Amino acid sequence: MQHHDVIVFALQVGAMLTAALVCSQIMRTLRQPAVLGELLGGILLGPTVLGALAPHAYAWLFPATGAITVGRDAMLKIGMLFFMFVAGLEVNPAYLHKRSRSVIGTSLLGIVLPCGLGLGTVLLLPDMWGAPAQEHLLLFALFIGVALSISALPVIARILLDLALIRDEIGVTVLAAATVDDLIGWSLFAMLLGAFGKYSATVHLGTMLGAVVGCATLIVGLGWWRGRSLLQWARVALAWPSGFIGLITIIGLNIEKLSYAATCYVSVDPNTSC
Repeated sequence: MQHHDVIVFALQVGAMLTAALVCSQIMRTLRQPAVLGELLGGILLGPTVLGALAPHAYAWLFPATGAITVGRDAMLKIGMLFFMFVAGLEVNPAYLHKRSRSVIGTSLLGIVLPCGLGLGTVLLLPDMWGAPAQEHLLLFALFIGVALSISALPVIARILLDLALIRDEIGVTVLAAATVDDLIGWSLFAMLLGAFGKYSATVHLGTMLGAVVGCATLIVGLGWWRGRSLLQWARVALAWPSGFIGLITIIGLNIEKLSYAATCYVSVDPNTSC
């Protein structure tokens, strides 16, 4: 990355943080979750507003390719990883057993209702979607329905954190149901993409889901078995809080690497490069 790229990258980060901070403060004054303001800031800096009003400035500040884009995407992924890690620490697992029926019911309704609405809209109004969609109308209808049923899990977690509900029963229920929704929704999405493409996704889907479930079981099992003793050892043996933060960072990055390796190895697309 050249010196010019570093400067543009710093300007990108500064602009994104400024827009997020200003818009989130506006939402707080309106007694709304701060994440709504941060989303609004992203819209203002994105192609919808800045890209339409000042396309040259937008292209200079947010180039579509190059080292700056790779660095920005990596920073966003790492930030999202640790945000979800912190959100997971806030969840009280004791409520999951008590509210298992509520989680399953909420998850099923969260899939069936939006999927049904999307499917029905496409089938009832086929002319609205253009000629390419009408060639594979049923597949396209399923595509729209499944896409609508997938939740925005990080946004849901952030809203629950902003409203101080993530430790409550309703927060645990919503977050667990959204997790199940995403697992089912992305699996169906992969199957539909395989139907549109030139390869069969169904054969690889079971292996992929097995890898995801196995990896999650391994991570949760190790955490349940050695997590508490490891944290107690870190509190005594390592510098506080810098050593503890370093240990958590290492664990989080290795969990991400393990999860990525498991899903990438059994990727639905055999042409995927990892």
